Amino acid sequence: MRASPLGVCLLLASCTSQLAPQLAAPQAPIALANSPATATPPMATVVAASPDPEPLPVSSPEPPARAAAEPRVLLEPVYSALGHPRLATEMQTLGRDEELFQWALGGSSDPAHPSNRPGYHPATRVVVDVELLSRAPKGSTKRLLRLARSNGYWPLRGCFEDAQRLNSKPERAAKVRLTLGAAGKVLGARSMGQTPERDYARCVVERLKALDFTPGFTRKLDVEISVKQWPGHAPVPPRAPKDSPIPRLDGAANAALQGLTPALVACYEPALERDPKLWGRVALRLELGPEGNVESAVSVETQFPDPEVTECARRAVVGARIPAAPLKELSLAVRFGQSAAPAAPATPGTPPSEDGTPPPPLAPPAPPTPGAPPSEGAPPSPSHSLSSSVEPSAASPKHRP
Repeated sequence: MRASPLGVCLLLASCTSQLAPQLAAPQAPIALANSPATATPPMATVVAASPDPEPLPVSSPEPPARAAAEPRVLLEPVYSALGHPRLATEMQTLGRDEELFQWALGGSSDPAHPSNRPGYHPATRVVVDVELLSRAPKGSTKRLLRLARSNGYWPLRGCFEDAQRLNSKPERAAKVRLTLGAAGKVLGARSMGQTPERDYARCVVERLKALDFTPGFTRKLDVEISVKQWPGHAPVPPRAPKDSPIPRLDGAANAALQGLTPALVACYEPALERDPKLWGRVALRLELGPEGNVESAVSVETQFPDPEVTECARRAVVGARIPAAPLKELSLAVRFGQSAAPAAPATPGTPPSEDGTPPPPLAPPAPPTPGAPPSEGAPPSPSHSLSSSVEPSAASPKHRP
């Protein structure tokens, strides 16, 4: 049967209308093979399911063997048997001494060690009290205390420590009256009361007279400053006289001392196993023979927490030879371990207790970096305390709360 031309045309038109939407639809973009963010994983070929293979046992790799860290042991440069030398400036010297204060007693895990007791403070304690004797603008006392703290702590502390080296006392005090000009310059200073230590009193007057109270208080002021000082838990570092020679060793002598390091490490290692928080400084006064041999070594100026380490270090040094030593008596110090961080300071202004214990300290301004040998850790900052009085009223020219 032959199809009519009209039927063929109608059939072609119907097929074309069904294919038109498919031809007009845009094709989806093809993901590039090198674009992992848009690529789709290829369709996996379906195969007959098989049992999962047994997973292979996973063995964790052995960590590489690490060499045990050797305990930190540092030999300081030798210094005079009479004490530590003065540095270029007094502030540098006081900063160096502050570091020696921190290392003198060291630290330990033993709860009975001084560093673990409440109120531990190795260095000198200072309390400064300011009293206005004339009318002053509001807030003058706070400004006076702030300036006394930032400018006076270290110089005043130097007075106490110099006096303490000559004659150790549990407490020292001084009172000085200052007259300040409107611009903050000290116009006059004089000691109040009598003191048996004239050198100490004179030092305090000179240091307070040199303070700078700028920009001033818009008027002339009369001020009375009281200073009280107590020794800390650690002994004051000895100071060599100004004319004392500074021992300097040549390369061979320094190499001989550095050769003691393994023996000193052997002294410290077993103690560190017993006490993981053990650190501190051992200072020894050496006496040398004619050939530079160390004939005796005596512990001085420090109190290492473990006496066995001190004795072991002493035995390690005795018999060593220091060729071409400039002096027959020297001091040698060894630092074991790393200094620990200090405890937070207590509230200032607490009066001394009845047993004479100094009040808790506050942190003073940090001293310049001293020229001492580098320490193995960062020692805590020095401290002091300030107390204040209020401005006197018009009716009472000298009032205290």
